[in-house]
Amino acid sequence: MRNFYGIVLVAGLVAGCSQFTTSKQEAAALQAAAAAEGDAYVSCVTQNALSYTGQSSTEIGALMQVATAACQPALESFRSKQDTYLKTQIMMTDKALAENVEALNERAKSDIAAQLVSRTAPPAASGSAAAMAAPAAAIGAGAGAATPARAAPPANGWNKQQRIYLDCMEEQAKKYSGLNESATVVADVAQSRCKSYESGSDAALEQEGRALVMGLILDAKLAKPGR
Repeated sequence: MRNFYGIVLVAGLVAGCSQFTTSKQEAAALQAAAAAEGDAYVSCVTQNALSYTGQSSTEIGALMQVATAACQPALESFRSKQDTYLKTQIMMTDKALAENVEALNERAKSDIAAQLVSRTAPPAASGSAAAMAAPAAAIGAGAGAATPARAAPPANGWNKQQRIYLDCMEEQAKKYSGLNESATVVADVAQSRCKSYESGSDAALEQEGRALVMGLILDAKLAKPGR
């Protein structure tokens, strides 16, 4: 009888470890498939939320509630594929999967917020108006859904002082990427600490900095299968 239980125990351990026998190439393919479904879900939520801005409240929480309900099939497809990938990395996937879904929703919120800001921003001077409208057009076509929308740089690119501000924002994002905080909270903290590097108020530069921070934080969350 003792030998019987020993055999059952060994069999259980082998079964539990079998999920880690997936090759690196197979795991990468599963991860890519899940990432594609995640991008599709974010795009679905963003587009659905923005379609309601003319009919109801523009409060992001309300828009997210309506949009996520409409995008449940896309979310379930992501859950399925991400769970399959996570099982090649960790034993218990529930917590990591919940964090991944939260990160996708944060990405969607960031995209929606950026689009609402671009819609309500005053017209830009001279030829820069077209440049500021470009991110909105790209997201409307489905491009750029993988990361938070960013402001278009000036025609001659960001100057040295502006680059210092963006470098500061990137440094802050990397510093806090390991904390269990939302991308929005980290972006708020980073903007507060880097504001001294701005040469006056610059909405486009601040939008670029926030998008940079959020993208780095959300990428870091998705890169961690578990904590």
